[in-house]
Amino acid sequence: MSGTSRDRSRAAPLLFQRILPAYRVPFFRRLHRETGIRLCHWESDDASFTGSGGDEDFVAQRFPHRGRLRYLRASLSILRLLARERPRAVVCEASLSLPFFWLLWLARRILGYRLIGWGHGISNQDWAHPGNRVHRTLQRMLCRRCDSMLLYSEERARQLTLELPGLPIHVAPNSLDVAELLAAAGECGKEVPDAGGRKELELAFIGRLIPSKRLDLALEALQGFSAAAWRFHIIGDGPARGSLQAQAAGDPRILFHGALHDQKRIGEILCQAHLLLHPGNLGLALQHAYAYACPVLSCPGGAAGIAHGPEAELLEDGSTGMLVPAQPERLREALEECARDLSRLGEMGVRARQRLQQKRGHQLMIRAFQQALAIQEGSLQGRVHEEC
Repeated sequence: MSGTSRDRSRAAPLLFQRILPAYRVPFFRRLHRETGIRLCHWESDDASFTGSGGDEDFVAQRFPHRGRLRYLRASLSILRLLARERPRAVVCEASLSLPFFWLLWLARRILGYRLIGWGHGISNQDWAHPGNRVHRTLQRMLCRRCDSMLLYSEERARQLTLELPGLPIHVAPNSLDVAELLAAAGECGKEVPDAGGRKELELAFIGRLIPSKRLDLALEALQGFSAAAWRFHIIGDGPARGSLQAQAAGDPRILFHGALHDQKRIGEILCQAHLLLHPGNLGLALQHAYAYACPVLSCPGGAAGIAHGPEAELLEDGSTGMLVPAQPERLREALEECARDLSRLGEMGVRARQRLQQKRGHQLMIRAFQQALAIQEGSLQGRVHEEC
């Protein structure tokens, strides 16, 4: 390798990621190709991921996963990595609970790189329940330590801009591989859904079975729902499965599929579903449903312990889904309304798919990273960029 190439490689930005979920791997590969950013991470739930396949420089370093003190134990390795790579910028999850963020903040004073914070900016809990002033104050203090921020949420970016004027903020909307999802949905024949001819209301849920998803509300609402024949497909597993199955009391219309890894099978269920019934914390499951033209019935954040992720910004009440108070009887009323007019759900599904196409995707995320890196290199003036 020539000296020029080596210097260019050493100047490549680094991104520190606490956890590497499987759905992030294609994004990070593409991000590396288009920006040069190299990944540093601790653990991965994708056993097949090795960083190979033409991406020799994709991963700068993996750190061992060894208990609660793993981040502190990696401190010396992080400092060695920074000294060796000499990155021009470092992107890191901006979280109060991550010791390595503060290490990166201290090290930048010596090594001279620019620190870009990445994440929520305002946590889901603080967004849903804004009364925790201490936590919000500490989070703002952390954000001020960054040279710029990359946030998942357009709405939270606007709020943080008011609270921290002058801090460059970019919106990198948290996304699945939307192009891949839409292609899969097209293959199952739901390009233009036609729900009007079906008599049975098909409901679906996809996600972890944990209390914050509030599936207990959905099951309680269905207990008294008799306006139409129905089935409820529950895709996922988790610690709440036992209690939910007990609540379902063996009702054959409630189908617990467990954790499905066959994307074709998941697609078949979502293709048939008129509605994603998801009362509690919304996340990336909403994007999955929208790709299959499946609108969402949920409850507003801030009540019944519900604190949605930024993905919930895609849900427009009455247009791409419905929001009703977190009460079983109100959910039941909404389901009765849906059962009376399945064609309306089909129209909502079309709009949901269109909104997903317009507002989410890896390219929008990458564009925000490019803008943030360009500002750090001095080619743009600091300002708020809202890409979605």
